[in-house]
Amino acid sequence: MPRRLSQFIALLAALVLPFTLLLVRRKQAKALVPQPRGFVLGLYAGVPDYDYAEELDRITATGATCVSLQAIYRMDTGHSNVIHRHPTSSPTEASLRRTFEQARVRGLRMMFFPTINMRDEAENADWWRGNIAPDDWNLWWRSYTDFNVRLAALAQEGGVEWYSLGTEMASTHPFPEQWRRLAQAVRQVYKGKLVYSVNFDSHDSFTFGDCLDVIGINTYDPIAKYDEYPGPDQIRDAWWWIVYKARTLTARFQRPVMITEVGYPSVAHAHVGPWDFRTDKPLDLDLQNLLLKGCFGVLRHWSDGDAVFYYLYGENLNQKPIGGPLDRTYAVWGKPAEATLLKYFHEPIWDRHLPPKAENIHEAMVQSLVSWHRKVRDYEDAELPPWVVEWEARRPRMPRRPWPSWPWSPPHPIGCPRVRSAETPVERRFCRLDYWSYKSASRYARPRPMTLPSRPRPLPKPDVPTKTLLVVEDDRATLSLYRAGLKGLVGFKIIMASDGAQAMNLLRHEPVHVLVTDLNMPIMDGFNLIAKASRLYPQVPIIVMTGLDESQHLNTPLQLGAIRILTKPPRLTILMDAIRAAASFEPTGMIRGIGLNSILQLLSWEKKSCTLTVKSEAGMGLVYLKAGEVVHAAFQAEEGLAAVYEILTWDRPDIEFVETCRVEQTIDLPLTELLMNAALISDHRRPEFGEA
Repeated sequence: MPRRLSQFIALLAALVLPFTLLLVRRKQAKALVPQPRGFVLGLYAGVPDYDYAEELDRITATGATCVSLQAIYRMDTGHSNVIHRHPTSSPTEASLRRTFEQARVRGLRMMFFPTINMRDEAENADWWRGNIAPDDWNLWWRSYTDFNVRLAALAQEGGVEWYSLGTEMASTHPFPEQWRRLAQAVRQVYKGKLVYSVNFDSHDSFTFGDCLDVIGINTYDPIAKYDEYPGPDQIRDAWWWIVYKARTLTARFQRPVMITEVGYPSVAHAHVGPWDFRTDKPLDLDLQNLLLKGCFGVLRHWSDGDAVFYYLYGENLNQKPIGGPLDRTYAVWGKPAEATLLKYFHEPIWDRHLPPKAENIHEAMVQSLVSWHRKVRDYEDAELPPWVVEWEARRPRMPRRPWPSWPWSPPHPIGCPRVRSAETPVERRFCRLDYWSYKSASRYARPRPMTLPSRPRPLPKPDVPTKTLLVVEDDRATLSLYRAGLKGLVGFKIIMASDGAQAMNLLRHEPVHVLVTDLNMPIMDGFNLIAKASRLYPQVPIIVMTGLDESQHLNTPLQLGAIRILTKPPRLTILMDAIRAAASFEPTGMIRGIGLNSILQLLSWEKKSCTLTVKSEAGMGLVYLKAGEVVHAAFQAEEGLAAVYEILTWDRPDIEFVETCRVEQTIDLPLTELLMNAALISDHRRPEFGEA
């Protein structure tokens, strides 16, 4: 009997062992799937039935494990209510099916990434998918839902793993319920993972991550945008901040995050505007490589990232060979950046093997909250986004408690040391960068003792506006574009006017440093504005933006006093460079701490003709001199004698002067009489005058 029992046990073990080994092997294989890393391949070769087999072969040869297939579809204008195929730029359904199959047989995991462009987007900077404003939002959502359901069904048929519901569509963020209904409709025909890609500057308005499986981010954040060339430390720190933003999204929505687009064109200043490869700036292959080294040096430690896709946009698939040392696009082929990218692809992180650590998520959230409170503290017009207000209302002290358990990550305790053991020395360095703001935000501090460094290093404060930019434009859409696009001008306060008359009124009351104006406007056009502003405010440089060609304006603005003419719509990078250059214009002289009376007497002895800009606590005034005599003055709404007497009573103002005077004479009293009358007025204003 014992012998039979032992034989039975041996037979049972022999039968069970293969199944046990098979189960272990499957679990190990699942645990050691590398993090998806691949390319965004644009399906817009200009031929609807183009065969992308060659491009897919090149991508597969790099060691990439996935590909994002981006197809372009169109709205005619930003106000259109319908999305449709473009006859040449959009692939046919047959072409999509073939491309899905070609990627599948090459072993590439797929994302299908339909993207909306405007018909004339390359030539017209007023509209893009981020600021669309359909005439009828209900019709637009109906069209957009039908469009996505149709394409999602094709993706399901082709074995696509991720489907993108949209990308960079910030003006649709105020409609979270419509996005949730769209996701629900798409899930009826598609069983894979749903993604939406948030633009780098619109994370805070994004509120519908709960209806997605994965949140995508497009990472075109400017890096060291006021430096000619970024340093490795600046690139590294900027990319850790991008990782913090991704982890903040994870904390908010309990969803994994992937980078749906990362890339840099091989042009100078690519760190300032990574989204712009059409710039006319010179070729710079080394900068592209430096930026990618810094980027991948951080991302190789981003173990909780769901996937990373490098962007190949701009490559001309009809011109072979693609890339090379003269190519200015995002493509890496034949450039120093190719070796950097290949090295990154061959240093995998095991997908789902290293779940997000609770302390990393917590640290990212603290950094985001402190960053917003610092903005509110330093900028008058800054407001906390609704998600921050809601988060803080629900977590007044961010107490220690268990982190939510997600299907893709085991639970971890949220409590962790304030100075934590980060994944790498690089990450620890970035955490220290904002530690003292973290410490000062006592509402987020956890009651846990620690040893503080003896001498903290203070953080640099953000630049506060020191100069004023006046933008004059009658078209509301263009004005909104400038208002949003020129936010990158740190150090500038931006004020707007819709016609020349409003601009002149602002010039009377505000110390403007640069004036940017259109030409065709109601009430007072740009020509009259330039003529008056250059005559009354010669210290203010004027930049003209116009849709008129040279045969229509004949360079008249330059003759009237403008310093530069830009064709509308200007590239924002070119416009910002022009504004910075104009703002660097310095008056002929600047005098502080000396009475205006003394300055006027000196100018009178030298028979000077000039314009004085006089600033004090009372405001800003202008005094005009010809041959040493005061001929005109202006202060707010007052002109002539009333203005000059007001200005002459100011005590020790700051004075700037330019050696030009173009106004007509309205004051004919000699300087000595003006000074005597002003002295009498000043005496009468003193409180003790009546007792003397």
